[in-house]
Amino acid sequence: MKRSTASLIALVLALAPVLSAALYAQAGTHDPTQLDLLEGRIVRIDSEKMTFEMRQSGPSGVTWTVAWNDKTAFTYRNEASSLDDLKDGRRVICLGTFGESNRMEARRVDVRDKSGD
Repeated sequence: MKRSTASLIALVLALAPVLSAALYAQAGTHDPTQLDLLEGRIVRIDSEKMTFEMRQSGPSGVTWTVAWNDKTAFTYRNEASSLDDLKDGRRVICLGTFGESNRMEARRVDVRDKSGD
C-alpha cells in the first residue's frame, strides 16, 4: 500500500509542470501586443479586491482570477467602456500578464457580449 501511494505522489509531482504548461498554452498570447490572452465567461466579481473569476473557454474550463487596477482599460467590443460592463455570465477577452496560481494582472478587459444579465 505504501509503495503505491509513493508511486502516485511521484507521478503527480512529475506531471505537475507538464499540466501547468498545458494550461498556459491553452490561454495564449496576443501577437500585436505580446501580452498574455485569456477568453472566457465571468463567474464572480469582487469589487473590493478588484478581481473577478472567469471560466476559460474551451475544453479545459479552468477558472482564473483576473485582477485589475486604475490603469486597466475596459472596452465593449473594442470601444471605450467602463467597469460597469463587467457582469456575471458575460464573455470577456483579457490581455495582461500571467502570475502564479491561475492569476492574471489585466491591462485590458474587453466585454464581448452583454448576455448573462
